[in-house]
Amino acid sequence: MRETVLRKRLTVDLPGPHVRIAVVSLKGGTGRTTVALGLGDILAADRHREPVVALDAVPLHGGLATRAGGREASVIELLANHQTYTAHNSPPPPTYRRPSGLAVIPSEHRPDAQYVLGAEGYRWLAEHLIPRSFGIVVTDTPAGLSDPLMAGVLSLADLVVLTTTAAAESATRAVDALAWMRRQGYGRLARRALVAITGVREGDPGVPAEVLREHFAAEAGGAVTIPWDRHLAAGQRIDTTALEPATRTAYLTLGAAVVAALHAKK
Repeated sequence: MRETVLRKRLTVDLPGPHVRIAVVSLKGGTGRTTVALGLGDILAADRHREPVVALDAVPLHGGLATRAGGREASVIELLANHQTYTAHNSPPPPTYRRPSGLAVIPSEHRPDAQYVLGAEGYRWLAEHLIPRSFGIVVTDTPAGLSDPLMAGVLSLADLVVLTTTAAAESATRAVDALAWMRRQGYGRLARRALVAITGVREGDPGVPAEVLREHFAAEAGGAVTIPWDRHLAAGQRIDTTALEPATRTAYLTLGAAVVAALHAKK
């Protein structure tokens, strides 16, 4: 019954034809890429009206393609061939497809790359290329918020998902990230932001998950706890069928919370 309710909430109509979700954190090791992929999978599997793409905006050697299990054209290759994909009646850009239907656009991975994704490149992808083929984009971002690339990501985002662990230092950085967004003019994003608390295990040291959920419910749009999962902890290709039932339910909960947050008036 719980899954049925969550899936019903997950499939509510969105407030617009195009939605941009940025998955962010102030530091690495918080499960940001895993959350971006898991959220993208859930949205792609249950929302059939809007094609969903996960975009790796980490400038070089992002981990999205590894966790997704494959790659096609990178963001730099798409930018280099932009006329091919934006001409009248042009084909959609080549993308790797997950079993869920999620499309994946990886970051540049060649060690000798002369160009990497910057703020202007991201804006072109998000405003001109992606809307031609996709209704929802989930962007995996580099750690930190002050990079010029992040200004492009945040200025276009409809919603932020902020990742943290339950460790006190990580949770403090999540609080700092929300404060930074408010100071920099992204107050609406901060108020509606969802916090994904990852890798939670009973008995682990750190701030109790219920305390974090209560805090972020007041300071942001809310928080969702994602339990520790042996399959996710391996760091390899993510197979959603190998996840524990509690993990799958957590991602359904996050997806439903994302849809609700997009409608929030905060």
